[in-house]
Amino acid sequence: DGEKLNLSNLQPTIEGTLKNIAQPQVVEFKQLASGRYLCIEALNNFTGDNITSFAELDAIDKNGKIINRKNWSIWYADSEETRSGEYTADKLYDLQESTYWQTVDNVAFPHAVVIDMGKSETLKAIRIIPRPSPLLHRTSRPSPRRRSTAVRRRMTTTSCTQTG
Repeated sequence: DGEKLNLSNLQPTIEGTLKNIAQPQVVEFKQLASGRYLCIEALNNFTGDNITSFAELDAIDKNGKIINRKNWSIWYADSEETRSGEYTADKLYDLQESTYWQTVDNVAFPHAVVIDMGKSETLKAIRIIPRPSPLLHRTSRPSPRRRSTAVRRRMTTTSCTQTG
């Protein structure tokens, strides 16, 4: 508890904006990136609150093949919503699009999750599915807003360090 991720000494592999839709989106890197850890950092979202939420994440190797996720584990997550469900970070790679990682609403941006891929991999892209928040679906709004397609993402496949 109380550990903070320090990304200040790392250059992002890519930064950009995801579309505000809950569908798979491929983010291609400008050049191949190698490393054991895959870090996704959400800097903000489209709804202006503090929640980030993603379903499945795939890492795509230099040959365009999806990397096997069998040996993946969560090395770090700044926040996981467990008060109203099991929205833990390991849902990012559980092969079920109906489950997802979601941060709690009282933890401010940026949000980050670091996946240990089990061994060093060379990636050319990731595929990720942003998700709407289940908390918004419980409101009385006739058309719940979609969320958590963070406006900017930072990805790095280099080693991440924790300070604390």
